[in-house]
Amino acid sequence: VAALAGPLAGGFLVGHFGWQAAFWAHVPFVVLAIVFALLWVPELPATAQSIDAPSAIVSLIALAAIVFGIQQGPVLGWGWTIWLILLAGVAASVWFIRLQATAQARGSSPLVPLALFSDCNYLAGSVGIIAMGFMAAAVMLPIMLWLQTMQGVPAGEAGIIVAPMALVSLLISPLAGIMADHVNPRILGVMGFSILIFSLLAAWWVMQVDALPWVLGLPIAGLGVGQSFIWGSNAATTLRDISPELMGAASGVYNTSRQVGSVVGVALVSAVMQTGSPEAAIINSLLVIVAALVVGLVSALGFRDTLQA
Repeated sequence: VAALAGPLAGGFLVGHFGWQAAFWAHVPFVVLAIVFALLWVPELPATAQSIDAPSAIVSLIALAAIVFGIQQGPVLGWGWTIWLILLAGVAASVWFIRLQATAQARGSSPLVPLALFSDCNYLAGSVGIIAMGFMAAAVMLPIMLWLQTMQGVPAGEAGIIVAPMALVSLLISPLAGIMADHVNPRILGVMGFSILIFSLLAAWWVMQVDALPWVLGLPIAGLGVGQSFIWGSNAATTLRDISPELMGAASGVYNTSRQVGSVVGVALVSAVMQTGSPEAAIINSLLVIVAALVVGLVSALGFRDTLQA
């Protein structure tokens, strides 16, 4: 429901009150969430673990360097400073992995327990959710720019055009959720990613041939179908076989993987949209998202069916 209301409400607010309204609209919901949490979330037993400060600092440096390098590369002409920053980000990423491997020896708890990735379903699902985060955060950037700047569609109408994605997902997700506990996860993952890839290629074609803006609603609806078969089933399969003592870390790392995919996706797609002629760059940036989804498709092939185990 929120995913359906978001584009519609966002388009209305931006069209009538300016882009700043899209940020202010979140405030009442945040306030309500705080109030309801104070009223209804129970106090549960908790155990305190030491946070590995070096890991937190190095992870911040790694992600900030990589995102900054990707985002600012086109602006700064991909000079040697950008490549040096990207290299520093890669080096910090390697250092972060090393810190996770040695955390317990240093008397700390790892932010990302590497033992999680010995489970092939957890590894495959983590790669898949990175691809999904990449798509979910980045896909509306080129689509909305094409609709509003290249086709002259008002913000409110643009929100209506992309609304079918959420509406279709609202209808199919409950069915896909039931299937997640009964159908081989490899089938659901491959089906979902394949539909997403086909739908994005169709959207790319619609934009490439300069079709009527409303035609874009059809492949956008296909995105709603594809993601319905991934969000719930991917999470269930990824976490289903994790031992209870690692479940908290596993869910945290899984969610962080999605966030990392979102940040990198927005940065990379934004960088592509700044390369070459604006019209071609906006349209072709969809192909970057397709490439990320192909990685997700390959990861889904690695799922093992443990439902009957």
